[in-house]
Amino acid sequence: HIEGHIDGHTDEHVDSTQAPASVTGHRPVMVGVLHGFAGSAPALALIPAVASGKLMVAMTYLALFSLGVIISMVAFGIGFTTIQTFLYHRYQSIFQWVRGLLAVSAIIAGSALLLRTL
Repeated sequence: HIEGHIDGHTDEHVDSTQAPASVTGHRPVMVGVLHGFAGSAPALALIPAVASGKLMVAMTYLALFSLGVIISMVAFGIGFTTIQTFLYHRYQSIFQWVRGLLAVSAIIAGSALLLRTL
């Protein structure tokens, strides 16, 4: 939710109980960090790590793999936030269109996953 607190600027309709810009601006980055920690990719990384047969090689492989996942998710979050902030400040209509497109895409993807599990 970008409206209200971008770079310390507030709108009149914003509730004073909302988190400050320093918190809301970093939410996508923190989501990326959490995905890096909790994703299923490290489980797939166990296959080559265990196949080596050496504990230190396996631990190093898993640590580097996990670090790579975390870094890539942080980079994605920062890039996405930068693009959204730029659009918000410069091109309001494109920002609203992209936000709507992302929302519809998320609904379609979620519905497809839900239907597949039923």
